Amino acid sequence: MILGSTQNKVDFAIISAIPVELDYINSILPEGEKVRTEIGDFKICDYNGNKVLVSPLGMGTTNAAAMMASIKFLFAPDYFLFAGTAGGINSCLNVGDVVIAASAFEAEIQGAFPILRGTAFEGALIHPIKEMPLQEHYLMDFGLTDLIADLALESTNLPKNIQIHRGIIVTTNTFPSPSSLFKQIQAQKPLALDMETSAIYQTAWLLNTKAIVVRGISNMLDAKGNEDKTQKTDVAGSSKNAGKILLCILDKLIKQITVDS
Repeated sequence: MILGSTQNKVDFAIISAIPVELDYINSILPEGEKVRTEIGDFKICDYNGNKVLVSPLGMGTTNAAAMMASIKFLFAPDYFLFAGTAGGINSCLNVGDVVIAASAFEAEIQGAFPILRGTAFEGALIHPIKEMPLQEHYLMDFGLTDLIADLALESTNLPKNIQIHRGIIVTTNTFPSPSSLFKQIQAQKPLALDMETSAIYQTAWLLNTKAIVVRGISNMLDAKGNEDKTQKTDVAGSSKNAGKILLCILDKLIKQITVDS
């Protein structure tokens, strides 16, 4: 059985946490139409011969996972492309930079893995339906990893004024960060912290679908995980930068699919 409806099938789902993170993308894509479902209305437009759904999911891991799974069942997209913002926690970053998530982990659950091993609860580390071990880090799809590498080589197609990084993102539902876990988080050398990426990649793993997350750095955190008041916060600008890079990835994917077909 294949997940997803064929009646309203789309090729790509472009998603975010909050509407402002999609403002730039919506300004570039056609207006499209609203498709009504039992959970709400979704924008679907035609872009270079492909059906593209564009929708915010809501903030946090529960909204990200539940809405992504719902979109998969309702519209059966082949790819999920997430554009959003994040807090920078690595000194190599500046506000306005873009991070492509090569992998992601959830801050609060990390301590459970070593604690449960060798105990009567060790079975909880195996997913009961997939019958596969839960991962401490969830990865970007390998095919998309190759595409990002190719995109970097074609740097003439990328905006010149945006610094692009690829690395680890940590996800938490605590804002701006879980202070009691911040040292352990830093030990894993993530570039940025957000509230959805790990859920996006874990849901993609669960549903056997492909996802990529692109984050604009909207603010920087200090060494204790608090918002760095010495630096500006720029949600609109960082969302725009993430949107520009995501649309470059979308164009590359469409070109690749066209060649392969």
